[in-house]
Amino acid sequence: VVGAQTRQALENALQKAPQQAAPSPAATLQEMPLFQKLKGCMPDGLSLEKIGQATTCAIKAGIDSAEKVQQVHVNGNMAHVIGTTAGFRASVDLAVTPPSLEASGQHLQALDQERGQQQRSSQVASMSA
Repeated sequence: VVGAQTRQALENALQKAPQQAAPSPAATLQEMPLFQKLKGCMPDGLSLEKIGQATTCAIKAGIDSAEKVQQVHVNGNMAHVIGTTAGFRASVDLAVTPPSLEASGQHLQALDQERGQQQRSSQVASMSA
């Protein structure tokens, strides 16, 4: 609960603050430490879209940070990201056309939102138990 003066001060500050556009999903994806780690482990000349696809696949497999990458193997047209946790691995077919960086970034945003909702639901369930 805030008083009328505090509320007015907050509203004034919000109106004066420059409106910053949210970074694009593609830019956000490329700034991730996991993306940078995979980029350094992949063969030279591999497109950023392929690295974005590998990043998305790794996160879906539970390898959600650079510290959780044990190694990356490229065997022919397949790239395998092996996590530090047993059984956590992701494979990407490098011969298949990858989604755009924008699409991969949006997919990751959707995954983050889904995980956030799941966490909130489990917190509410544990509080009511």
